[in-house]
This record gives sequence, structure tokens and C-alpha cells, in this order.
Amino acid sequence: MAESTNKHPGNFLTRVFSGLDLFGKKMPKEDSWEKYIPFTQDEAREILTRDLPKQTDVRFTVQDKGYISFKIEADNIISEMRSCDFREHEAYKGVLEVAHYERGHGLGRALMRNQIEFYRACGIKKMEINAASEAGAYAWARMGFLPKDIEYDLKREVQHRWQMFEGLLTNEEISGFEKPGTIYNALDMRRREDLWQIADQRADMAPRIRDLFSRAANGDMAAAELADDLQSCYVDAKVVIGRWGLPKFDLQQEVLGGQYMPIGRLLLMRTEWEGYLDFNNEKQMARVESYVGGWKGVPVPARSALTAGG
Repeated sequence: MAESTNKHPGNFLTRVFSGLDLFGKKMPKEDSWEKYIPFTQDEAREILTRDLPKQTDVRFTVQDKGYISFKIEADNIISEMRSCDFREHEAYKGVLEVAHYERGHGLGRALMRNQIEFYRACGIKKMEINAASEAGAYAWARMGFLPKDIEYDLKREVQHRWQMFEGLLTNEEISGFEKPGTIYNALDMRRREDLWQIADQRADMAPRIRDLFSRAANGDMAAAELADDLQSCYVDAKVVIGRWGLPKFDLQQEVLGGQYMPIGRLLLMRTEWEGYLDFNNEKQMARVESYVGGWKGVPVPARSALTAGG
């Protein structure tokens, strides 16, 4: 009788508990933090919480198949969760929120700077987001993200808003917008970078909107109709509501409060699109570096220093 060449030890359960697969091959070890991250978790926390409130906490979850997610949180200030696919070298945005009363203090910029530097040090090459929030496409475009595709709904909404704002501008102002590098060249959104061009338009619409509501209050029916149409753009916007909820946006109250209202923001806020930041794209990285105020760099990982020393 010929000797059996079957090397599989025992039955299925015996093979599994021996760390072998169905064919007797050694199964790979479970994914671990050390397999993908050059920093200790304490080092990672230090990088991810720079320039954030002292009470900021970071919790990590090591999942299977190369996924590691983390949550950065300070009580009623920041809540963020992301998932990193270290096999594909990509990071995915989950939720990024800053409580309304804490906005404008640079927390969002610090979050983004810390994470991008951390990702790059860990070999991540791309970051993907779903720009669904109060700021919508505006903040992400200002930061350097580009849309994966130009969605028809986004293009239609931006063009619809522009048609209404156009009625508040003088012929001279409209002529200015027709010059190269301004809104008219970008409204068709034939290129992804057109979204940057729209977001960068800084003409302050607040005085014009205040005048519109004043005329509406004095019985100008055309002005009242336009004011209602403008307000509906932001009230009816379909965006994801986060932990603290999406605050009611009252266009009249915003401009009466003296807030600066660049037309780029008004055209893109409370819109939704899927975008990405390619860490190898020089134009994108130059734009995001300008937005976050420059890079701070990351320390040499302790494990790397120990390895180099001995």
C-alpha cells in the first residue's frame, strides 16, 4: 500500500486550532497595530491631539484585513471617526464635527493637519471624504479636496444659486465675474478644479443680501420672492445631521449679524459630494498646506529609534 502524501494533520478543527488552513498551510497572524503603524499608540495620540483641547481623547480599534479606525473626542467639542485601509494605503472620513460654539477657533484645521501628517508617516497615500455637512463642498474645496466626479445635482444646485445671486449684482460686478479665473469660467464644472475656483470667490454678498431683505420688508414683492428662494436653498439642503444636529440657517440673521459672506461659501455650503485628497498630488498638497497653516512634522517613532540604535 502506497504511503499517503496527505500532510493535513487530523480533522478540520484540529487544523484550525493548530493555526493551519484547510490545506495545511500556516494561516497568517491576526492583523496588529505593530504591523501597520510605526508609532506606539501613545505617540499616535500625541500627534493626533496637537493644538487640540487638553481633554481630547483618542481611541483606536484594530480590525481585520488591514483596517484600523480611531475616534478623536473632547466633550462637546470634537467627534471624529475614520477608518484606514493600510493594505490599500487609503483613509476614509467617517464623521468630523466641531460644536457650533467652538467653530472658528482653528480646531478643524488642527484636526486635518494632525491626521494628514499621521497618515503620511504611516504610508497612507489617499484620503477620501463625503462632504456632507453645514459647510458642505465649500470647506473641503477650500482645503484642497477634489470631487471624484462632478455630480449633476451639485452642478445644478450651484448654477441655480448663482442665477439668484446674479440678480443682486450690478452689471459692472457681473462683468468682473466674467473675467478669467472667476465664477463664469467654472460654473459648467467641466474640470474637478473648477470647484476650487468657485470656492475661492471672495466677493462679500452680505451687504447685497441685507438690502434685499430690507426691500422685501418694505413691500417689494419681487425682493420678497427672491429672499424666500434664497433661504430655501439652505433650509431644504439634504445633508447628514451629526451629533449636535445641523443648526437652522437663517440667511437674514446671518447677514444682519454683520458676518462676512463670500459668494463662494454661499454657492457651495450645505451641498454634498464625494471627494479625495491625493497625497502625491502637488497642487492638492500645496492647497491643503496653505489651509492648515503649514506642517509641524512628526517625531521619529520610538520603535524606529530603538531599531536604529541596536
